[in-house]
Amino acid sequence: MDKEDQIAIKMSLARLTELESELAGLPPGKASRKKRQRLRRMIAGISTQDSHGAHAGAAIGIAASLKIDGLSCDRSETLENGDKDWITRGQTLAAVSADTSGPAHLKEVATHPCRSDPTVVSSSHEDEQSRTCLALNRKYPNVWWRQIPLDHLLQHPNYVTLPDPRSLQAPTSPSDFKLYRQGTALWQSLHEGRVTTSVVAAALGIFDPRAGAVLGIRKSLCSSRKMPEAWRRVQAKSRQIDHLHNPDNRDDPRYVTATEDLSPLVWTLQDDEPYRYVYTPPPCRPPQGTRYTTIEDIRKEWGKVQEPVSVLAAINFFVPQGGRVEEVGLLPLEATRYANEIMARFPGLPLIGASPDAILRWPDGTVEVIEVKTHAPFAKDDSQRGRNKLPRFVVRDNGPFNRVALWHMPQLQLEMLCCGPECQSAVFMSCSATRGIEVFRVKRDKELGDMMLTFLARLTTEVSRGQPPNIDLFWDDPAYHVMLRRLVRIGREVVHIATISPEDVQRSALCDKWFLD
Repeated sequence: MDKEDQIAIKMSLARLTELESELAGLPPGKASRKKRQRLRRMIAGISTQDSHGAHAGAAIGIAASLKIDGLSCDRSETLENGDKDWITRGQTLAAVSADTSGPAHLKEVATHPCRSDPTVVSSSHEDEQSRTCLALNRKYPNVWWRQIPLDHLLQHPNYVTLPDPRSLQAPTSPSDFKLYRQGTALWQSLHEGRVTTSVVAAALGIFDPRAGAVLGIRKSLCSSRKMPEAWRRVQAKSRQIDHLHNPDNRDDPRYVTATEDLSPLVWTLQDDEPYRYVYTPPPCRPPQGTRYTTIEDIRKEWGKVQEPVSVLAAINFFVPQGGRVEEVGLLPLEATRYANEIMARFPGLPLIGASPDAILRWPDGTVEVIEVKTHAPFAKDDSQRGRNKLPRFVVRDNGPFNRVALWHMPQLQLEMLCCGPECQSAVFMSCSATRGIEVFRVKRDKELGDMMLTFLARLTTEVSRGQPPNIDLFWDDPAYHVMLRRLVRIGREVVHIATISPEDVQRSALCDKWFLD
């Protein structure tokens, strides 16, 4: 066992000591009951072994049975100053278990979806069991951890990118919307007055209390404010095409074109490497941007900053099997071949659009949308609450999840609908920082799509009345319960494609510290 493993064991024992001391010092009575319960859960989480792999209990067991460079098994031993630097590159406690290669399900070799043995995966709410990476608690998590910047991803030779936005004129028809890079000013303006995939679940009332309870959505995600927010999106007036313009912002990395000379500097062709193109970024300074201090901002920014890593994982996985991964802007429903038919069947339907993270095109002409979800590996350290002005955080990597959460289903169905009739499935990737990626396939369901459009049209009726919708707006309609049951059924039919091990996820070797302080 090397020095890094010894440090991990020491950190685990010291953390247990701290929590147990705090628990012992609490006064008896109801006033401190909730804090006692929280501390006991945290101690149990460190002292036991969960179902996903070796936890801190394994480290404690090894420490109890081995003498490692004079390491004491007494929990009262504190960390030495020289051991307080966090082990970089996301080493987990699984490294000190008997099987140092990690959990078995992360060692599987990813296979091509068309040749893999499909496994039906249950799709209830996401697994909330804690999978913890040890780290000292700090104030400023590094959301740029081993990131690959967007402008570097756009240079990848196997990534089919959009034209340079500076070369595009204002759109002349809805079919031009897909050409404008996500995140640019014009792309954002296209969302006004339109139900997009970011709000469709809220617009359908999925996060309302009753529907959320039926679907098993955890209470922290449910809110009575989400449907009114979606209602306000629909209420906004969309711009006419002749009023749209394309601003020229040359400082924005989203405007980088794939033909610039940067490509040979960051991607090097080497056939003998695990990846066909090796990432060799130029040296850079440590991140000097915003330091995020709330868990909501940290998760949101992590998802945005780390998305290129997940898209690159899709490129490395699907391109060798004959697929082509393409960048895409906004896909408006009115640009599809069946748009007129849908408008006639669902009068009052609002403008609808979708922006998948990528498009996957196969040689036989079939198309799939790719949706990635990157899970931030940070959590608040509840034991430090009230001690400092700023909250403190630890590294706790809960992903990837072994199922597709039901609240993602409306988004995926809407993306497939807006992509056109040639798209009959979606690829969903649950991406973690240190535990690899789980890849799923979700089939398109026409019946569920029709139900969704029915209730989206009803939401437009509520907008015309000028009053925000009530909580559980659709709950008294029997057809709404049919839609919820259909949603659960489709979730159960999700197919697991493959597991991509953490070693096969291509990342930068730079900026590998978990915290900025």
